[in-house]
Amino acid sequence: MNSSFAKLTKERLCLNIPKKQCCKSALLSGILLFSTEANTSNAVFTSECEQVVSLTERLLLEICGISGEIEYYGTGCRILFESSTELFMSQYKHLGRVFDCRECSVYFLRGIFLAKGTVNSPSSERHLEIYTESKSVTGSVSDLISEHIARPKKVKRNNKYSLYYKDTDSICDFLNLIGASASAFEIINSQIEGKIRADAQRIVNFETANIKKSSVSSAIQCKAVDSLIASGRIDQLPDDLKATALLRAEYRDLSISELAALHDPPLTKSGLNHRLKKIIAFCEEKLRGN
Repeated sequence: MNSSFAKLTKERLCLNIPKKQCCKSALLSGILLFSTEANTSNAVFTSECEQVVSLTERLLLEICGISGEIEYYGTGCRILFESSTELFMSQYKHLGRVFDCRECSVYFLRGIFLAKGTVNSPSSERHLEIYTESKSVTGSVSDLISEHIARPKKVKRNNKYSLYYKDTDSICDFLNLIGASASAFEIINSQIEGKIRADAQRIVNFETANIKKSSVSSAIQCKAVDSLIASGRIDQLPDDLKATALLRAEYRDLSISELAALHDPPLTKSGLNHRLKKIIAFCEEKLRGN
């Protein structure tokens, strides 16, 4: 299992046990679909999530009257139990999409996810995968999932097969389908928070760019006015432009909006920009004349 979020998702699912016997049987069948033979009479199911193994032990006893033996090891645990023709036939039936009630197929898929599923943390790249291992099981599970939500994609790695989703909507649809709504909500919430942060950053970047642009423009305006004052040509400006030039010289750090408001009567931003461009053009013309 490649994330603590996947383990948390499975722990939550193990707390929600179906009430109907047929659904419990479907859940157990999904879990044990990936059990392996320990010897001719026994099978073993292994998981890194202790709660999944404990649930399997409980369902084996309740559904089949089989007592399993749990063993713990470094990163997880396993349950050794007696092989059962009943279990094998149940798996075969459910892979053939034959269920006793409408909810059974969902619990069968939940069992499959508990046994061989994983989902990335909301803060990581979106990815949910079910390690179906064999080609035949992959096709059957894919067909079953597609009866409820979008069909997952298939991949083959090292001669083993998997089904997976990489988009938020499909991942959340699958998690909601199997009853992991809390985990689906966390993923959606993370996506919303990420979008809010990205939008906020875009606004900050936009405002920063505007501030830099305004600072450069202000510096050019002030340099032109300073040059006119130093050369004594400030008085050659028309009265309206001279008034603007003197205000710019006095209030160097004000924004265009703030500077426009100081005029009597107040100017619009476009009106003030027009005056400032004329002042700069006048200054450049006089400098060229020299």
